[in-house]
Amino acid sequence: MKRYFFPLLILFLFVLYYFPILHETPDTNQNKGLTEEPTLMSDMDKVYPLPVSGYEHYIGKPIEDYQSRYGEPDSVVSNEDGTQWWSYSETVEEYLQLEVSDSLIQSIFVLGDQVNTGSLRIGMSRENVFDETQLAKHFYFDHENRSYHLTLSTKNMELFPLVEFENNSFAVLYFYPETDIIYAIRFLTYDKIMQLNYYFIEDMNSQMDEVDIIRKDIHRNDQINQLHLQEYFSIIRVKNNLEPYLSSEELENIADSLANDLGSDQLSYKELSPYEKSEIDDSTYLLKYISGNQIYDSAMKLGLFYAIQENREMLLNEEYKEFIIKVKDDDLFIVIKE
Repeated sequence: MKRYFFPLLILFLFVLYYFPILHETPDTNQNKGLTEEPTLMSDMDKVYPLPVSGYEHYIGKPIEDYQSRYGEPDSVVSNEDGTQWWSYSETVEEYLQLEVSDSLIQSIFVLGDQVNTGSLRIGMSRENVFDETQLAKHFYFDHENRSYHLTLSTKNMELFPLVEFENNSFAVLYFYPETDIIYAIRFLTYDKIMQLNYYFIEDMNSQMDEVDIIRKDIHRNDQINQLHLQEYFSIIRVKNNLEPYLSSEELENIADSLANDLGSDQLSYKELSPYEKSEIDDSTYLLKYISGNQIYDSAMKLGLFYAIQENREMLLNEEYKEFIIKVKDDDLFIVIKE
C-alpha cells in the first residue's frame, strides 16, 4: 500500500495545480482592448492640415496678388487652352514657376534654395519636417461637392510625401533618396493634385464596386513639357556649379531623326546607350528612353527622373554639354552628343 501512496500523492498535486490553469475563463475585456488598439492609435496619429504661413498662401489666389509683390516674370509660356507658366529665374537660387489658369495660381514649383517658402523649405531634412508636422499616408478632402481619399504608397512616402494646408492646398516635398533632404517643393490646389495622375485617389461618392481612381483630363503638350524639362535640368546643373546644357537647331534635328529611326525600338534604349548614324557624321550620340507611366506633368516627370541615381549622374556629368529632350505623350527620349 505504501508503495502506491507517493505516486498517487504526486498525481493529486499535479491535478490540483494545473486544473485551474487549463480551465481558466478567457478575459474577453483584455482581448477586446487588444483588437481596438490599432483604431485608437490611428486616431491619435491623425495629422491635421497646417496653418497657412508661407507660399501656400498664393495657391488659388489671383496671379495679380503675386505679381504686385514680386514683379513681372522673366518668361511666360502659354498653352492652347489658356494655361500659363510664369517663371521667375533672375538667379538659379531664386527660381520658381507658377502655373496659372483662369488668372488663378494653380501651383508653384520651387527649385531655388533661396526662396523663402515659409515653414517648409528646400534644404530641410525629413527630421526637420517632423519638427513642423507629421507626414501622413492618408488624406481625406472635399472638392467640388465630392469626397476623396488620397493614399500614399511606401515609395510615395519616401520620394514625394505630402503636406496639407488649411486653405485647401497641398505641398509635394521632393526628397533626395540617399540623403533625405528636400531639393524642390511644389505647392498646388486640390484640382491640380488630381491631375498629376501619380497618387492613388479614390472617389468616395462612387457607386461602383471597384475603386474609382481619378483620371482627370490631361493636357499633353509635348513642346511645353520639353521646354520645362530643359529649363529644370539647366537650373539644376547651374546650382551644382556646371554649365547649363547647350542646344542647337542641328542637335534638335538630329534628335528628331534618331527618334523617328528608332520608332518602336525605343524600348531597347532604357539605359544610356551609344548610337551612331553614319550619314550625319562620326559623332556618337548617347540615347536614353524613359517610359512615363502615364505621368504627363513636367514637374512630376522631373521628380521621377531625378529619383534614379543613374539619371542624376547623367544630368550632372560635366563632360555632357550638348543635350536635348524629346517628349512624346508621357515618354522621354534624351539625346546627348559626346
